[in-house]
Amino acid sequence: MQELAGGFYHHFGSIDGLKTAIDKCGISDTVISLQVNIDGLPLFRSSCAQFWPILGLVKNCCVQEPFIIGLFCGNNKPLSAAEYLQQFLDKYSSAQQNGFFHCDVHYKIHLSAVVCDTPVRAFIKNVKGHAGYHGCDKCTQEVSYTVNRMVFPETEKPMQCYARMTHLLQSLMYFITLDRLHLLIYLLA
Repeated sequence: MQELAGGFYHHFGSIDGLKTAIDKCGISDTVISLQVNIDGLPLFRSSCAQFWPILGLVKNCCVQEPFIIGLFCGNNKPLSAAEYLQQFLDKYSSAQQNGFFHCDVHYKIHLSAVVCDTPVRAFIKNVKGHAGYHGCDKCTQEVSYTVNRMVFPETEKPMQCYARMTHLLQSLMYFITLDRLHLLIYLLA
């Protein structure tokens, strides 16, 4: 366990969890589809203490049990998303490039999705929350009010710039799933 981003963090790693999933399910494919979930949860009602786990799930396995990749504990969310995710991104990047061996079989890892709710997605992407004036995490549009509601009426605005992020964190943006509002807009367009 180490002090990190305003709290304590322990990186369990994804390879051990992947090997356990392979042993339980006997994956016949040599490419493992990994889904990652990031969220924050309070530990007690009477305390500010909270966990921020990074969880993994093998999607192409008949037994889908989540496993812990990393765990942050602090009195608030991590101060820096880049610092919080750095070890996960470094290890994942290495495993993606080189793969890993288990029972004399070489496996490769494919990140299928990063699943998180809207506040966590805004935190990771370092953008305003969904209720802010520039709350769209995809484009630079400013909110307008129509009939006492916040709306993003335009469909052609420049995309968010993630230049402040590290290269590894930028590569993670592609895998973060859209929320229902954006999926609805894409279906209607």
